[in-house]
Amino acid sequence: MNIQLILPEDIETALRRQVQLRGESLESVVIDRLRKSLDLDAAAVPCSEARAETFREWLKEITDLHPRMDHFIDDSRESIYAGCGE
Repeated sequence: MNIQLILPEDIETALRRQVQLRGESLESVVIDRLRKSLDLDAAAVPCSEARAETFREWLKEITDLHPRMDHFIDDSRESIYAGCGE
């Protein structure tokens, strides 16, 4: 089936980013997302397992959108609140 869509710019940008990050074709990424949104794969897997796997995949997609840092980042309480009403 062929479908022509006019996507809003923000969706197109996010879609292109996912295609680039995953190193897959646009078609395979879109089909994968449609399968997930239609919950086509969940029928073969018990409900709790399907939810856990869906959550893992969602979390990986979110974390893959953020850049990786190759240096130390000080996230200690002291550094976060330094100079705030001491």
